[in-house]
Amino acid sequence: MKEGKISPTQLVFLLFLSRIFSVLEQTPSFGDSFSGATLLLSTLLSFVMQCILVIPMLLLFYRYQEQNILGCAFLASPILGKIAAWFFLLLFLLHLSGGYAIFSFFMTNIVYPKSSSFLIVLLLAAVCTACACYGLQGLARAGTVIFTLFILTTAFLSFAAADNADALNIHAIPGDGFSQIIESALNSTSKNTEFFAMLMLLPKIAKPQKKRACAFWFLTLTFLFIELTQFLILAVLGDFGMEQTFPYYALTTVIDFSIFQRLDSLHVTLWIFAAVFHCTLYSICISKCTAVLFPHKISRFTPLFSLAAGGGLGVFFAGNMQFLRQIKLSNSLFLTLVAAVFPLILFIILYRKEKRHAPQKGISAPAAHS
Repeated sequence: MKEGKISPTQLVFLLFLSRIFSVLEQTPSFGDSFSGATLLLSTLLSFVMQCILVIPMLLLFYRYQEQNILGCAFLASPILGKIAAWFFLLLFLLHLSGGYAIFSFFMTNIVYPKSSSFLIVLLLAAVCTACACYGLQGLARAGTVIFTLFILTTAFLSFAAADNADALNIHAIPGDGFSQIIESALNSTSKNTEFFAMLMLLPKIAKPQKKRACAFWFLTLTFLFIELTQFLILAVLGDFGMEQTFPYYALTTVIDFSIFQRLDSLHVTLWIFAAVFHCTLYSICISKCTAVLFPHKISRFTPLFSLAAGGGLGVFFAGNMQFLRQIKLSNSLFLTLVAAVFPLILFIILYRKEKRHAPQKGISAPAAHS
């Protein structure tokens, strides 16, 4: 394996663990009220939408195997490359600080109600910055172990919840259900911000021909986990469960297992691991942006920048969650423009650029250019 590369399976695990952070944090319908059947069908529709959105990205990376989205932008135009690098740097910084704030919000409301959000953000930022210093390969190796533990724990929680589940708690689709399914599917799709990380990291896998399998396995695993989680919450708690700020935590608090009593401690453990991988992954993406924007003597201080800027914004957002919600770090239209439309535009530009510079038929190319 070349230096700096990871296996497709490792990238799938990393993306999955990062994506699960937002699944455990809130439901795909946070702030909305949809019936259980509507949510389950909209999750399936969202999966189909995401499979379509990933196609332009795969087309671009299949043609330019070793380039990420920034490399392709620089091939199209150095100016466009600089703009794209700054854009993604700010985008990843917002998602990093938002992850810190959301983690702090959960911990100060559920686990340590009297603790300081500043201290929690600082501790998480320090851990994620240290993990990011080990690079993508170190995180990938750890991700394989944590993914295995995550799946085993999820299977155990599902088994424990099965005794409390009743399919009759899942309400049918209402009369205007089609529009609600579309709305909920768009909301669910918009939360998969790991598309942005894929634009940076998909070319880092050791087997370029596995990009398509890597992308679709990630989407499939995420879909199965979300669908299973929603089904259990709805079957155990009914539609009321999906209206909770932290529905997955609410599920674990009502499961009565004879050996461990409540299982909410397992949820908190999963939450912490998911938060670390989520924020560390975005810290690594930030370093990819600074590496192309600045010389090495400056970009080597990226971990300090991520710690200071990400942690500082995280503390601000933790104390002003309304600003974080108003910013809306992603929505379905924004995700489509960045993850699908932008790669498609780059693909067209680079393809036309190659056609213009290709030798015309019947005309011999000069010896100096052959």
